[in-house]
Order: sequence, then structure tokens, then C-alpha cells
Amino acid sequence: MLASTRAATRSLRPPAARSLGWFARAASAPPPPPAAAPAGPEDHDLVIVGGGPAGLALAAALASSDDIAATHSITLIEGASFDSVRQWDPQPAEWSNRVSSITAENADLLARAGIWQHVDATRTRPLDELAVWDGLSSARIEFTAPFLSASSSPAQPPPPSPASASAGDDAWDAAFASALRPRRAALSTMVENLNLQRAALRRIEQCRTERGARVELLDASRVEGIERGEGGWPVVRVRARDDAGEGRQLRARLLIGADGANSPVKSYSKIDTFGWAYDRQGIVATMSVDPLAMGEGMSTGWQRFLPEGPIAFLPLSDTHASLVWSTTPAYAALIKSLPLDVLPHLVTAAFTIPYEELRAFLDSILPPPAAPDAPAPPPPTFDSVTLIDQLKGMLLAYSQATYDPSNPSAALPPAVSSIAPRSVASFPLRLSHTSSYLGLPSPSPSSPIAQDLRTALVGDAAHTVHPLAGQGLNLGLADAFCLSALLARRARQGADLGAYLSLKEYPRERYFANHKTLSACDHLASLYARTDAPSVWIRSQGLEVLNELEPLKRLIMGQAGSGSGSGGGGGAAKRERSAGPWGAVASALEGVSKAKDLVGLVGGALVGQAGRRAAEFIVKGR
Repeated sequence: MLASTRAATRSLRPPAARSLGWFARAASAPPPPPAAAPAGPEDHDLVIVGGGPAGLALAAALASSDDIAATHSITLIEGASFDSVRQWDPQPAEWSNRVSSITAENADLLARAGIWQHVDATRTRPLDELAVWDGLSSARIEFTAPFLSASSSPAQPPPPSPASASAGDDAWDAAFASALRPRRAALSTMVENLNLQRAALRRIEQCRTERGARVELLDASRVEGIERGEGGWPVVRVRARDDAGEGRQLRARLLIGADGANSPVKSYSKIDTFGWAYDRQGIVATMSVDPLAMGEGMSTGWQRFLPEGPIAFLPLSDTHASLVWSTTPAYAALIKSLPLDVLPHLVTAAFTIPYEELRAFLDSILPPPAAPDAPAPPPPTFDSVTLIDQLKGMLLAYSQATYDPSNPSAALPPAVSSIAPRSVASFPLRLSHTSSYLGLPSPSPSSPIAQDLRTALVGDAAHTVHPLAGQGLNLGLADAFCLSALLARRARQGADLGAYLSLKEYPRERYFANHKTLSACDHLASLYARTDAPSVWIRSQGLEVLNELEPLKRLIMGQAGSGSGSGGGGGAAKRERSAGPWGAVASALEGVSKAKDLVGLVGGALVGQAGRRAAEFIVKGR
């Protein structure tokens, strides 16, 4: 019986197994694991694409919200690694060429979100004065922040210690004098973008630890595609830089694009963009200045409008400042090719000498344009000694002819000592604005009925602006804080955060406010590009009249988030203040360009009917 059973068993074996004699051993081994199936989509509540200052500020603001932090997941995707941001620890003499002028309104919002407290204050510089003038006529307008009262200044120095007082040393005298010295509010604050990004990352980590915020940071990760999934929810395919597999699929209740002008989220949402290129380049660089020339605590921003574009000097410390110079592509290429020892003299001259002399100098060393089909010419060579002598001669002649110590209003920024190596860079200037900030409901492959697209755009993904008013990041931050506040309210109400009806208040709040700033900056760039005598006369007269109306300037700054207004309030008034001091200059000068009479000129300088009524009161005396 046993033999017959064995024979039957052997008869069931395949011939090859019987001949090789290994089938029994193979059958007793564990089976190989099945091929890994692609992972299905993971459900996430809020997915942000883009980890720049605006995207990180949005994530930090959401993580700081009691209504969102513990109940909704927040995921941020960024192509670059955050390691360099977390480890950012520059030397005192090292400054990034990517800096921003943060308005007082946005600084307050950053503080409320717990981000500003993590900013390295030693690498910020409050600006309490702005000087802007015409490069062809020297007409000027100057804005000065009001003095702070003791009760309105939470940042007053601590009182001197009794030990120092009993010692009677100079340190106590200095501290006491500093505490009593009147201080001004900041019109805006200069800060490096890396400083803001690191602060936002630290706030996110703090919210994770202390508040249990569910925030996932997917840095060094690339968005490989966005598709419409079940129920119309967007599904983001993302792969980490070191991931050799198929990556992950994130199904988002709401997908937010903070991913720049070439936004994949915008492309997925099929949102149109309109605008135009300016045929201009923005040059940025970090400048060193003699501390004796700069003066302790220099807090004045300077901007001169040249026909090709404005040039701005923005202090970063007692020894360094940021340069932003908008000019033609040909001049930009020339300036970037100049030796580093020539650039400081050229920048100083650009703020100082008559425009005709500056243009003649640049044209004299501008290489001839290459033929369309010709090979690229070799880099130009320059005689540094000759160029420096020329520039010094022009500067000396102009200073001797115009020096007037009794006229402080003609003051100019201090001379530049040097330009930091590798800090000179340029970028193309463009105005753009999307047709919508939200993806519009539409049918999906799974449903013929229109479904919510569940996407929103913030920052450069929605708009780009001429840098003459320093509004790019400020508009993006205002978008981020507006959207985060709206999402917190909707979460408190138990609403679907990705539904179009839940989100439509966001473009109502931000679209028109942003469009007015974009329009003002565009009109301002166009106005100062004109060199005909009537245009120069009109804008110069308007600017000088406006500069003499101190009550009106204070009203402008109050609406510009300088901290000099009445404060409080919300809605439209709050949206107007987010434009900041440079935005106020842009709005004011846009009004100048459209002026038909004095009341029209002054009224156009302000945003809103209240400003026009104030202008009529001042001009007509009623």
C-alpha cells in the first residue's frame, strides 16, 4: 500500500522535477514575494506645491491655526532641499542678494502667525524714510514714518539695571539715552528671503512639537504630474530626488499652487494668464559701504527713476546694502560683464550724475550688437583703471557743481565701496495676472456633472509685478495670510475646505487689490520711461506738489501699512494697507500721471473715495 502511494505521488510530479530531484525542496521553501503593486492615492487635506517664502508662510500660518492644526493634514512639496535653509548661518559680512522689503502690515501678520519671532532680528533693517526722485528733473518725494509713543512700542529697550546705575559707567548712560530717544515706526523692513524661510520652517517644527500639527514636508521632491481623480479631487504624483521607485500619489482635498510663474498647479487648473514682458532686466547685487559714510542705523531707502528703469539702494546693515537696478537687456549684460572694481563707481554714478552723462558713458563702452546668425562674440574686455578714472572724474565734477550743505533734501545715498563677488545677478521683468485664483468647477472623466476642481493659487503663481515698488513677495504673503484665515474660518464652520463655495471669498478679497497694485506699478514704469518734455514736466510738478502736502502724505502712508494710520479695521481698508510704502509711492505717482487738475492729481494719488474727499478738503479749504 505504501509503495503504491509513493508511486502515485511520483506519477503526479512533472518529468523535469522527477529528473532533477529538486521539486520537493522547492515546494517546501516559502513562495517569492509578489511584485509590488503601485501604491494607491493617499488622502491629504491641504497640499501646497512650492516652498518659497510665500508657500512656507502659508504652511506655517495653517499649522498655527487652532481650527486646522490638529484636525487637517498639511503637506508641502518643494523641489529643492530644505537642508540649506535649516543650516543657514551666514557670517556678519555675508548677505544674500535675494532680499525683500516687508511691509508693516505683513510683518504684523507674520508675527501673529508666530513666524516673525523666529526671524534673526540682527539681519533685518527697518526703513523709516523713503526718498524717491526723478532722474531727469530731480523732483523728489520723501516719506517719513511717525514717531512711536512709549505705549505703542513693544520693542523699547529694557530699562537700565540698578547694578549699572550704581557703577555709574558709560554703558548705563548709553542705555538710558537709548531708552529715552524717540523712535520711528518702520515703513517696511529689509530681510533676506532665507531668513524668512528659515523662520517659517522653525515655526512649523514648533507647531508640530507643541500643537500636534500634522505637517509633512516633502522637500527635494518633484511633481511629476497632476491628474483628476475620483470625485474630481486632484491627484499629485510626486517623487523624491533619491527615490528610484514610482513615488507617491497624493489625493488633495485642496491643492494650493505657490509654485511660481510656471506653476504646474495653474497648468492643471487650465487657468489663463495675461500680461506682457517689459523687455527689461532686474539686476540685483550686495553692496559694501563705508560705515562712516553710511552712518549708524541708516534707515533710509533711496530710489532714482531713470528712463530705462529705477535703481534702488536699500540698507541691510551699517556696512551693507542691497542694489536693485532695472534696465535694458543690453545694459544689464554690460553691467554684469564689468570688472568688480568698476561696478561700485558705476552704481554711485547712477545715483548721482546727470542721466545724459550716465547714458553717454554706458553707450561708449557698450559692445556692438552681434548679427542674428553670427557666432557669439567673445566676452568684452575693459581697462578698469581708465573706466574708474572716468567715473571718478564725472562724480567729482558733479559734486563740486551741486554741493549745497543747506539743502538736505538733495541728499543722496552714500558711495558704494565694493560689490560682493558672485552677488551680481539678473532676471527678466514681466507683468502677469491670472484670470482666476481658483480652479473653476467642471465635468470630470468620472462625472458629466461639474465638480469642484479644488485648486487655488497664491503669490507668483497668480501674479508677477515690476519690482520697482518691491511688491512681489508682499502680495504673495498677503495672499497666503488671506487664504489661511479663510480656511480656518471654514474649518471652524465644518465646511469642505476644497469646495468652490468655501473658497470664493479668497479672490474677492485679493484679486482686485492685487490688480490695482499691478496696474499702479505698470503705469509708474510707463510714466518714467517717457523722456518728452511735457511728460517730464507734468510728473515732476505733480510729485513736488504732493511732497509738500504733509497731511496727505501721512494719509497715504496710513493706507500703506506703515503703522502711521489709525490701525485696526478690516475689509477694504486692510487690503489697501498691505501695499506698503513703495506701493503708496506707486499709487501716488500713478495718480500724478493721470492728473488733469490739482484735485484730480491729489485724489488720484490715493486709493479709495475717502482719500479723494480728503484731497478736495485740503485743496479747496473746506
